[in-house]
Order: sequence, then structure tokens, then C-alpha cells
Amino acid sequence: PDGKKLLFNRFSFYISDVSLEGGEESVIQDDVKMLNFTNVNSSKAGAEQGLTYQLKNVPQDSYSSFSFCVGVPQAKNIMKPSDFGIGDDLSIAAEYWQPWRSYIFARTEGFIDLEGDNTKEKGFALHTGGSNALVCLDANQSFNITESGNDILVEIDLKKLFGESTIYNIAANPQIHSLA
Repeated sequence: PDGKKLLFNRFSFYISDVSLEGGEESVIQDDVKMLNFTNVNSSKAGAEQGLTYQLKNVPQDSYSSFSFCVGVPQAKNIMKPSDFGIGDDLSIAAEYWQPWRSYIFARTEGFIDLEGDNTKEKGFALHTGGSNALVCLDANQSFNITESGNDILVEIDLKKLFGESTIYNIAANPQIHSLA
């Protein structure tokens, strides 16, 4: 936001409690999935193509809204990776901080060119977690699920992550690794 160049080498987060409202019934997917944009966004073409998250067994109907959370709901966040089976996204030990007793909900990592000389001299690692960091988002957008399915485009603007009116100071705070 302040014109400094950033290189993101990792962006990932857990998505949970995805729900569709309206029509004859509501659909709730209470599983937790890791969405990892790291390799997707390594090229402009990959970033433009995006990442697909697919809901399964959604009835054909008209829906008036959808919602999801970024992070791990408390009932699962109090558990450990060893409590989940192999292949479950919550079984990934590297996504869990034992001292916090929490999953890392979102990771934004990279480098910043603080001096404007095209040298990325400062690394940053912004990791959020802990039950208070769970963020749920609602979108009132009407759509129909048909036999062939339906796509809902969710754009993620990392520029907004660093602030619009008050800009997050990466130089002063290049790492977030605490519940405080």
C-alpha cells in the first residue's frame, strides 16, 4: 500500500464452516481444509487461474448467500495433528504450534524491498492462530447450483491485508508469532 515491492513466497490458510443458505435447505461443510496458494501464485498465469475449492454433494437449488471462516473452529483447534488421520489437512504437524496449543490459521511470508533498490532485504513471516483469530465472512450473493455445478469467484487481495488507511509496518514488525 505504501509503494514498496513485496515478494510473497507463501500464502496459505485454513478454510472451515463453509455454508450455503437459501432454497429448500442449507448446506454446511464442517470439514477444515488448507488452501495453499504458494505454488499457484508463483506465476501471473497461475495467479489468474487461481485455486479451486470444491464442495461435494450440494443439492441443485437456488441459494441466497454463502459464508466461510478463515481458521480452525475452537472444537477442532483444541485438538492436535495426531488426533487426525493421515491425509487430513489437520494432521500436518508443521501447521500446528505446540506452545500455543493452536493451529496456524494463516501464513503470509515473503520479502520486502524497504529501500526501493530492487533488493528484497527484509523477510517477513506473518502467522496468525488461536481461537480469537478465527474470522468468518458472509457474502450475500444469489446463485444457482445446477447439474453441471456452479463456480463462485472469491478474490483475495493481499494488498488489503496490509491496510488501506493505516498501513501495517512490516519494517518494524516483520514477524507475528504470538497470540498477543
